[in-house]
Amino acid sequence: MASSSQRRILRRPRRETNASRYAIDETEDDVVIRQRLLTKTVTMTRNADPPLNKLVQKFLALSAEVQKDEGNHEDIKKLHDAFLEELDTFYLPLTRSKLVVDLKKREQENFKMLHADLKAQLSQAKVEVPELKLQLEEERFSRKPEKESEAIRRLILAFPSRSEAQEKSKEIQKELDLLEREDAAVAASVECRKGILAYLLHAVDDLGNIGANPVESASVSSTSDDFKLMGDAGERAEEHVDNDNMSCSGLPDH
Repeated sequence: MASSSQRRILRRPRRETNASRYAIDETEDDVVIRQRLLTKTVTMTRNADPPLNKLVQKFLALSAEVQKDEGNHEDIKKLHDAFLEELDTFYLPLTRSKLVVDLKKREQENFKMLHADLKAQLSQAKVEVPELKLQLEEERFSRKPEKESEAIRRLILAFPSRSEAQEKSKEIQKELDLLEREDAAVAASVECRKGILAYLLHAVDDLGNIGANPVESASVSSTSDDFKLMGDAGERAEEHVDNDNMSCSGLPDH
């Protein structure tokens, strides 16, 4: 019984981790696979010999044929040509890979130079931004009078020109002069009519004071003559209303 239990214990499966199943760590798998692909020791096609293995096989076959005592030169030449062909086939992707690597290196150098240029431009832009801000403020301050002048110019253009304004001013001045002359004529006519009215009142007052003495009758006759003179003067004043020399000088003085 003891032996059977011991056999069960010995037959119990052992738990192994994934790390214990491989000779290398999982983190190194990608590096190893990439290195094998670069050295052509493995291939991505199933059941296909890697290029390096094929080249080694061709070389071993050629070496074995050369070491034979028979000296079959035709077979040696065939194996030699096959080895050279395989060698060319092996070097062709390597040459392509080298060209690609060189191209990538040049691109990397170009990108480094471009990165350096962009970094320098960025640094220069950081220096220029405050200066450009200050320059922009100065431009705004300097253009403010220009904008104000432009607004004033547009406002001036909205009004008539100087010649038109002067012509209009002359016409208005002529109208004012005409109105002043008319006002002066009207004022002279009013003054003349005031004198006529005063003289009429004086004549009426004299007519009311007619007495029996001949002196007063003579005075009345004189008053009647003066009244006629006053009427003639009034007519002359009315004739001269539209002229510049309007006066009531024809009226008799009392």
